[in-house]
Amino acid sequence: MTSPSLLVMSQSTALGGMELGNMSRDVELLRAAGWRVSLAFRVWPELRGWTRRLGDAGLPVIDYSPPLFLAGWDRWRTRRLRKRLGGLGFERIRREVGPQAAICYSSSRLDCMAHLYYVRQAGLPAVLSVHQVYEAAPFDEWRRRHLAHALSALRGVQCVSRAAADGFVTAFGDLLPPGLEPVVVHNGVDVDRFRPASPDQRARARAALSIPPDAPAIGTVCRLDPMKGVLHLLEAFLRVRERVPRAVLVVAGDGSQRQALIDAAEAAGASASVRILGYCEDVPAVHAALDVFATFSRVEGFGLANAEAMAAGLPVVATDVPGTREVIEAGRTGLLFPYGDWAAGAEALTSLIEAPERAQALARAGRAHTQERWSIQQRDEAMRKFFELALGTPTTLPLS
Repeated sequence: MTSPSLLVMSQSTALGGMELGNMSRDVELLRAAGWRVSLAFRVWPELRGWTRRLGDAGLPVIDYSPPLFLAGWDRWRTRRLRKRLGGLGFERIRREVGPQAAICYSSSRLDCMAHLYYVRQAGLPAVLSVHQVYEAAPFDEWRRRHLAHALSALRGVQCVSRAAADGFVTAFGDLLPPGLEPVVVHNGVDVDRFRPASPDQRARARAALSIPPDAPAIGTVCRLDPMKGVLHLLEAFLRVRERVPRAVLVVAGDGSQRQALIDAAEAAGASASVRILGYCEDVPAVHAALDVFATFSRVEGFGLANAEAMAAGLPVVATDVPGTREVIEAGRTGLLFPYGDWAAGAEALTSLIEAPERAQALARAGRAHTQERWSIQQRDEAMRKFFELALGTPTTLPLS
C-alpha cells in the first residue's frame, strides 16, 4: 500500500538558514510518521546543493514558485494573469504528486498565500509554519476575498515565537477560520553541535581567518539584507575600534547587501579589520573564532542565530525587538539595546570586550538557558504533536 502523499512548500525567496533547518527536520519527522513527502519551491542557484542532498535522500524536489498575485505591488491588470499561471503550475504538481495535504513555510506576510490559495482550490487541508513577525497592512477587497479563501485551507498554524503568533493574528485574524488559534513552537538548537569551542578549536578557527590571538573578535551569522542591519553593525564596529583598535569584525552570510558592506568597510579604511566570509555551512567554526556575537536586526521571528551563539558559549549583543526578547533575557543571558541606537549597540559590544569576566558570566548563563529552553529535541517532539493534531496520521487521515 502506498503511503499518503504530503506536499511541503515555501516561497524560496524566504528560505534562510532557519527555514531550511526547520523544513529538513520536519520532513524527517513526517517521513518517520509514515508520510510520503515531496517538496516544492524555486530552486535558486544557492539552493542547488541542498536540493541535490534531498534527492540523494529520496526526497523529490519540484522547482515551483507561483507568482505573488496577492502582493501589494501587483497591478490589477496583471494579478489575474499571475493567478492563472500559478494555478497551471500547481495543477502539474497535483498530477505528479497526488498530495492529500500540504505544509507551507512562510517568512513574510504574503509569501506563501499563493501556495495556500491553490491548495484550497484543490480541496486540500494545509498547515502553515510562520517564521517571522508579520506587519499589519490593509488589504483591498480583491485581496481580502482571495486571502480568506486561501486561509480557509488551514487546519493549523505554528509560529516560532509568541511575537510571530501575535503578528499573524494582527495581520490575518479577521480572515481566519473560526476557532483557529496559532500554536507557538519555538525553534530548537542542537546543543551538542553548538557548544563552547576548545582552546585548540579556537586557535585553528582564528588562524583560518587571520585573526591575531590577542584581537577581540565580534561576529554575526545572518542574511546580508536590510532587515538584518549588517551595515548598522559595521557602523557600531567602527565606534568600537575607536576604543579597541585591534578589534576584528567577522560576518558570515550572503545576500543583497554583501557588496555594500564590502564597499562601506573599504570607504571607512577598515577592510583589514573586517572578514566577510559569505555563506558558511560550518557555523560552529565561525563561533569558535569569536569573542562576542552580535545581531542588529530590525525584527526577528525568533532569532535562531542568537540561540545558537548562546549554545556555543558566546555572549550576545542584540537589538531589543520582538522575537529576540523571547530568546535573550536582558542583562542575564545577553545584552539588548534599542533598535536604531547604534551608539548604544557599540557601547554594549565594547563593554563586553573590556569586561571579559562579565562576558563570560553572560555566556555561561546563555548556554545553560539554551540547554534548558531551546533544545532541538524539545522542538521536534512539539512539532510531531502539532502535525498529528492538525493533520492526523497517515493511517487515520481525518483530512476532509
